[in-house]
Amino acid sequence: MIQRLQTVRVSSYFLLVLMAGCGSSVSVSGVVEYAGEPVEQGVIQLQPEEGRPVSTAVDQGSYRFDNGKGLKAGAYRVRLFSQKATGRWQRNPDKPGSKEDRIQEVAEVLPAKYNYQTELGVVLETGQNEHDFKLSE
Repeated sequence: MIQRLQTVRVSSYFLLVLMAGCGSSVSVSGVVEYAGEPVEQGVIQLQPEEGRPVSTAVDQGSYRFDNGKGLKAGAYRVRLFSQKATGRWQRNPDKPGSKEDRIQEVAEVLPAKYNYQTELGVVLETGQNEHDFKLSE
């Protein structure tokens, strides 16, 4: 009887831990526009104050980080990237002399203030968050 009671207590404890973890999940979605137009293809990266960044795709101006992406409530620095082909070709340094020795040149569309020198930030709260980025030139 005592062992059964201890098993129930341990099981109840783990259930409470699991339920507490479910309440702390964070997801975020929104739109990304540049100069009034949706960013067709790109990447959004969220960098926490401590830890590794998390990234997801921007597709037709929309992005979504689901609960499983490892986000936690807190402040994040935001980096946005979108590249387009320039129409020029360049040598592929990874495959010289092969059939694939030339690749299309791409250039970053968004100004550095939105990616490498970002000025953007968000604070995420537990649960579903909505953050839109309407970027100007």
